[in-house]
Amino acid sequence: MPIIPADQFKSSLRPGIKLLGLDISKISIGIAFADIETGIVTPVTIIDRKRLKDDAEKLSKLMAEYGTKSLIVGWPLNMDGSEGKRCQAIRDTVLELQKTLQSAKFVFWDERLSTAVANNLVEEIGISGRKLRGKKVDNHAAMVILRSFLDEITPRTS
Repeated sequence: MPIIPADQFKSSLRPGIKLLGLDISKISIGIAFADIETGIVTPVTIIDRKRLKDDAEKLSKLMAEYGTKSLIVGWPLNMDGSEGKRCQAIRDTVLELQKTLQSAKFVFWDERLSTAVANNLVEEIGISGRKLRGKKVDNHAAMVILRSFLDEITPRTS
């Protein structure tokens, strides 16, 4: 399946849809899970990247485990909103993943400041900066990306 614009994906949402959020970097992929009905988003795991084939296999297993084909991918826009080299690297990775994960629906979503928010979140829940040093927070960054996506696409009730 192609990369789907967020607006088009929103119009295809049905009750019971589940999502995986991805924060992709050169060395790892942070994964988070969301259930649209409950609105709950949770960090899941971090895949240490080796080969693209291995990444795709691990993602395929997670998609089966969590019952979804919908992947919300952090889109690393520059602070001015323009696309830079990192966006091209993510696009290239997703295009390669699509060759194996042919049934997956990929949606790019603005991830600006998601890692900074994730670091603050992890510190707030009790992991000090010293303990955090050297540890990855990519799954929490994926959670921030997914939460932002859900907040944007789900109707607000007053």
